[in-house]
Amino acid sequence: MAGFADEETEEDKDRGELKYQESKQYNSEWFICSAYDNPKNRRVTLEIYGLDTQDMYTKAWAYDAFDGLFRFNAELMNPNRKEGRFHYIIERLSIVTVNKKRELKLLPEPTDEVPELPVYETNRKIPTGRMDLKERQRLREQMDMLDIRRAENIAKKRQATRQRVLQHIMRLKEEDKQKKANVELKIEEERKLRYKMKEENECREREEEAKLDQMKKIRRKAVEVKEERTEEQDEEEYRQLRARWRLKDAEKAQLLADLKARKKREREEKLADAKRRGDHVNEVQARREAAQEARNIRVKKKEAS
Repeated sequence: MAGFADEETEEDKDRGELKYQESKQYNSEWFICSAYDNPKNRRVTLEIYGLDTQDMYTKAWAYDAFDGLFRFNAELMNPNRKEGRFHYIIERLSIVTVNKKRELKLLPEPTDEVPELPVYETNRKIPTGRMDLKERQRLREQMDMLDIRRAENIAKKRQATRQRVLQHIMRLKEEDKQKKANVELKIEEERKLRYKMKEENECREREEEAKLDQMKKIRRKAVEVKEERTEEQDEEEYRQLRARWRLKDAEKAQLLADLKARKKREREEKLADAKRRGDHVNEVQARREAAQEARNIRVKKKEAS
């Protein structure tokens, strides 16, 4: 896969001495194929670098694994045949896509692309006599140019990665802020709805009380009319009227008791429902804040590393 400097350990960065180079074309783009040998870590590293896209891919083998690649090759079994071994590996290197990531893979047979020895200068003859200090310095700078360009591109990719991470963090913060605002808005809407329902219930109760008062007034008026009758008739009518009153009062008392019980039960259910919703909102908010805090800690650890 394309290598970023952030993803390499100190040992991986120390690839060792450059031993061999060839050029090879992948997907109509020329790549410089470099072979490094690190005797200290006992590792051989093959690295290819795109001249147009500046993409870089690496693949490394331990000495034992690298020797095992040639155990059935009579010509290359000898470890001293380093250039032949490197050419053999570069012939079979291919860039493949694995899980949406591009990486180097060693194929069992040579690829269609044929590697060539790189041509560093085509319009100037390399001097064969003695060179002055300025000429040696110029040649040394040309030899170091590949490492300089690679370091510059690694720095650019590192900066781009950092910018993408920061943009992702800012986007997550904005999303969290928007979610909090939506929760607050929903809570406010539910609070207004509860207030409206409470006012409607109080208004309904006032209307019922007004009806009861009107009924009492009508009853008193009827009593005044009956007082004009004879005493016996009044007594009998009063007795029957009181009986009817008691019956109606009992029915109304039962009706009021049922109504109050129902209102009390509805009020308790609404309060319990509001409490459950509030607890759920607080729990969701606490989980979100905990997840955000954990994410911030991971990001800080990643940036610190």
